[in-house]
Amino acid sequence: EQIRMAVLAADALKTSREEADWQAIYIPTELYVGASNMYTPSEVRETALKVFQSTQKLDASRLPAFVAALRSLRTPRIQARITQRTGVPNSGVQFRFMGLRDIPDSEILQNLTGEKRPMPSGLDVMAVLGSSRAASILDANPSAYNPLGWSDYRPERARLTSDFASTPAGTWRSNLYWSWLDALRPLLEPVPAGYPSFMRSAAWQTKDLSTALASWTELRHDTILYGEQSASEMGDGEVEQPYVKGFVEPRVEVYERLLALSKQSRTALQKLHLIDKDALDQFASYEDMLSFFASVSRKELAGRSLTRAEHLRIGKIDGEFYDMTEVMLKYGTNFEALTDDDLNMALVADVHTGGDSALEEGVGKADELIAVVPIDGKLYFARGCVFSYYEFTVPIADRMTDEAWKASLKDGKDRPRPAWTSNYFTKAKTKEKE
Repeated sequence: EQIRMAVLAADALKTSREEADWQAIYIPTELYVGASNMYTPSEVRETALKVFQSTQKLDASRLPAFVAALRSLRTPRIQARITQRTGVPNSGVQFRFMGLRDIPDSEILQNLTGEKRPMPSGLDVMAVLGSSRAASILDANPSAYNPLGWSDYRPERARLTSDFASTPAGTWRSNLYWSWLDALRPLLEPVPAGYPSFMRSAAWQTKDLSTALASWTELRHDTILYGEQSASEMGDGEVEQPYVKGFVEPRVEVYERLLALSKQSRTALQKLHLIDKDALDQFASYEDMLSFFASVSRKELAGRSLTRAEHLRIGKIDGEFYDMTEVMLKYGTNFEALTDDDLNMALVADVHTGGDSALEEGVGKADELIAVVPIDGKLYFARGCVFSYYEFTVPIADRMTDEAWKASLKDGKDRPRPAWTSNYFTKAKTKEKE
């Protein structure tokens, strides 16, 4: 009966001539998040015509052949291991009118969970994407990350790490979700010799891991309605500033990948006629900023001095970021004025369900970062901002909303940071004279 209903629904979309409206929603979301994890209306309809030669009269004896034909098209990569308690079937062959999407990190979390490890960690995603620091934290703390002692955990993680390491370049560019993850991968690798000494410390490597996790949290938050979730058992730039030399963290490959991601987004949106001149102007400003970061980074790594104009622009870069953010928030919401809540970067997203608990990934207020950086042959204290990152579990009935998360931060009730951040993060306040 469910197969008959699926075929009729898929056929109705075609015969009602509403398929163009469906495509107008599906294609842009496919650009951002990828293809449906489960079978789409067109796949179901075309398979029905092939097997039954009809979408109205289905020969019951041919139903197994229909299921086999669907399975031969592709295998949904994310299939939740669900208990009978939920009542959700797990046949591997399911029709979705507008299905959730096959996202690679959910595949990672799915394969690294089960009855003996119901709750994963964002560290699993980063370890599989190539972070040796994430892998070492996971393996050094089994009581926190593998408390039931699942013996196949590390072999399965090693298999996934190998699979992702051999993923072709075309897949990493296949949609904006994959490209975002690809832009984070350089942050997960230790920087080579020749980079500033502060960037080669264990503390900085941990900071980079936290930054990548926070960015991944934003990605999951922004696509939470589209991505298939895993589940297992159980300042203003116009103000005149004094001339102070600045420093850009020299991450040429990260800036170049972000630049490629921006161009990929802009080009695809233009092709779909989903962007106007105002938004294109902001893309241009963002791409110019990324090109500036990459150019300055190359000069710093080569030991060349920056110009006065470059130092001045670094000093006002927060104003550039603010202006772009404000314009795009107004553009996206059609608001004439923004509230403090609109400009609050804090957000939270649940990324996995394990038994009666949900895994939450959170970003809070920006942290202040202090580093000793080399500028023109001298060492300076430099101050900037960096992502904050949180990970915790809640009962599935109490999944957190952004509003509840922001309220907890405002009340000073934010959750503890992951223990592994202690080698670079402290809440201790220093006196001005120190």
